[in-house]
Amino acid sequence: MLVANKFLFKKGQDVINSIPFSSFPTPVHTSFRIGNQLFFVHIVDLDDNMEPPGSIEGFINICERFQCLACLLPVRKKINKWTIENLDWGLIDAKTGDPINPHDLVTDEKLVMSDYEIHQMGIEYVRDYILDKNLGYDIAGFIIDPDIRPSISFYKQDKHCCVLVKVS
Repeated sequence: MLVANKFLFKKGQDVINSIPFSSFPTPVHTSFRIGNQLFFVHIVDLDDNMEPPGSIEGFINICERFQCLACLLPVRKKINKWTIENLDWGLIDAKTGDPINPHDLVTDEKLVMSDYEIHQMGIEYVRDYILDKNLGYDIAGFIIDPDIRPSISFYKQDKHCCVLVKVS
């Protein structure tokens, strides 16, 4: 996944905003925003050498809830190195199979944030607060999906704690 992240963020280096989805494996392998568009990416090994977490169907379901574009990133391992299979951004639409250039989808239209995006901002705020205030907590994990609980788990002096984040 590291190769995919580096590749995508190099393509959109001046305009891309990374959105961490989870600290543990999910069908959303990476995600980013460009302008008014949100993109979730599921990596697909064309030779089935890798077993990525989650199914494409589950990935598409998550994307529909977040009202974002479901992108597949086909990869192949060549001489012990993972490579992006397609040209340009390498992304294809998970529903249609059409190539995707994220820049072509960005508009000036104001879009209403989904409830899931608002929840994601709440998770990021609380997680960053815990980290920035240096309260002695070690973040163990997080996920921005409001249907999965807890939102954030952490340790303080060997005590496991959890936070449930809800936004309104």
